[in-house]
Amino acid sequence: NPNDDFVNNLGCQGGGNIIYHPPVADPTTGMFYASHERTCSAPGFMEPTNGVDRDNPNYAVPGANGATPNSTPTTGTTVAAWSPGRFGGLPTIDGLRLWKPMENQLTAYEMNTGDKTWSLPVGQTSDRITNHPRLADVDIPNTGGAGWSIQMVMGDLLVQTRALSWGTTQIRPDAPLELHARDKMTGEILGTIDLPAPGQYGMMTYMHEGKQYIVVQVGSVQTDYPGALVAYTLP
Repeated sequence: NPNDDFVNNLGCQGGGNIIYHPPVADPTTGMFYASHERTCSAPGFMEPTNGVDRDNPNYAVPGANGATPNSTPTTGTTVAAWSPGRFGGLPTIDGLRLWKPMENQLTAYEMNTGDKTWSLPVGQTSDRITNHPRLADVDIPNTGGAGWSIQMVMGDLLVQTRALSWGTTQIRPDAPLELHARDKMTGEILGTIDLPAPGQYGMMTYMHEGKQYIVVQVGSVQTDYPGALVAYTLP
C-alpha cells in the first residue's frame, strides 16, 4: 500500500491436501504418496474484532437437504480479540498469475529418508493457460489440472483418481474422469478405466469368490451422479 509504511512479504509455500483427501502410506516399501499444489499469497494483517462475531458462509452444517451455511463459525461465546484480516489476490498480467503454476501434483516420498522419489502432474493444464495469447509461442509443460489426487495402495499398484470437491465446493469436471492403475515405484500409468463422476476420498479393495473388486466412492452435483459407490472387478 503506497499510503502507509507497512511492508508485507510474498510466499509460495505450496499447499498439501491432508484434510479432505489425505495422503496414503505403503508399509511394505516405506513409500508415502501425497497430493499438493503451489499457492502464492501475501498474508493479511490481524484486525481487531471489537468483540463482534462475524459469520463465515464457508462454514457449513449438514442437514436433511444437504449442507447449509452456518450461522456462526465459533464453538463458544467468547469472541477472539483479533482475527486474520482480509487481503486481495496477487496481481495478474492479462489474467495470468505472476508465478509458475503447479496445480494438481502427486508426489512419492521415501519415509525412511525423506527423499522425494517422483512427482507427476495429475490432470491436464487448464485451457485458460494453454490458449492464452501471451503464451502462444511458449512450450508449456503439463502443470496438472483442477482438484486433488486421491489414491490407494494395492499390491504393486497405486490406484488413483481425481477429486473435484472439498467441503461444499464442487468443481465442474475439466477432463475425462478416469481411474488409473499406476506403478507405485515410478508413478507411470499402466491402465485406465472411465468413472461416471469425480472420485471422493474413500477407496477399498477385497476378494470375493476368487475375484478381486475395487470400490470407488464417486459423486458431484456437476454430474448425473450426486453420490454413488462404483465397483469394478479385475480381469
